[in-house]
Amino acid sequence: MNTGQNQGKGPRGDVRTGTRLTLFACPKPFHGNIGVIQRNAVRSWLRLRPQPQVILFGDDHGTKEFASDLEITYVPKVRRNDYGTPLVDDLFMQARRLSDGRLLCYVNSDIIMTETLTHAIEILNEACPHFLMVGRCWDLEVDGEIDFDREEWEADLGRLVKQRGRRRGPFHIDYCVFTPDLFDRLPPFAVGRIRWDNWLVWKALKDGGRVFDASEVVRAVHQEHDYGHVAGGKKWSYGGPESRLNQRLAGLGRRVHVYGILDATHRLTETGIEKRRVSLPFIRQIGLRALFWLKERRDPRKIRG
Repeated sequence: MNTGQNQGKGPRGDVRTGTRLTLFACPKPFHGNIGVIQRNAVRSWLRLRPQPQVILFGDDHGTKEFASDLEITYVPKVRRNDYGTPLVDDLFMQARRLSDGRLLCYVNSDIIMTETLTHAIEILNEACPHFLMVGRCWDLEVDGEIDFDREEWEADLGRLVKQRGRRRGPFHIDYCVFTPDLFDRLPPFAVGRIRWDNWLVWKALKDGGRVFDASEVVRAVHQEHDYGHVAGGKKWSYGGPESRLNQRLAGLGRRVHVYGILDATHRLTETGIEKRRVSLPFIRQIGLRALFWLKERRDPRKIRG
């Protein structure tokens, strides 16, 4: 025990000191299908090699017990808004303070990560002193809990993605890897509501950091789910007062504050790093935003989870 949080070894006994990467998340309550999805996600993170430090935030149902079972860091206290939703700025501040790694990664608690994430970080290595890495995930319906003791689990997942996965849009940022010098001050965005992730891309560029698009290298899977964990459902999550406040904090309608993965200055490939030759013109930026927002409205499956 350390300052009231659980810390220790992962399921394979790897001591969590001096790791290169710290993954942190704020899970939803571990009820029903969303509980299965989150258990899949977190266990996949612990399969990365070298094994990262993992921090789970929040006192929602089941989080403490799950963190204890996996012997990973658990932080119950997170600052929340008037609706009881955790705030992004407090998550990032606490994660930076607790991290024992050189890099941090915020990841939504429904995202399965594969060894491709480690590969992407190896490509970046010492590429630049401060950066943000983001990438498009794949939407996939995952049936039940994954047996991570099977050596074939990642290959099986890859086949399912090829068979029935759907690539998410470039404004859906489900994970972000960044150096600790970025994002020292963030607005009080609500977690799980729209546009704060787009603001991160703008902020990283504004502060002189490089932004890398890892979509071609990283296979990250967003497990599809409903919105039963939110009292007002999907309508509240994407159109309620918390989302409207997030949009105002992110500067929606002001191009400089709402960026996506296509705004990355560089992209990762299997052979290395490529600089994007020309940033997207303003008119094309607006057109792409309108196109993807319309798709989100027409097809509920395209709305981020």
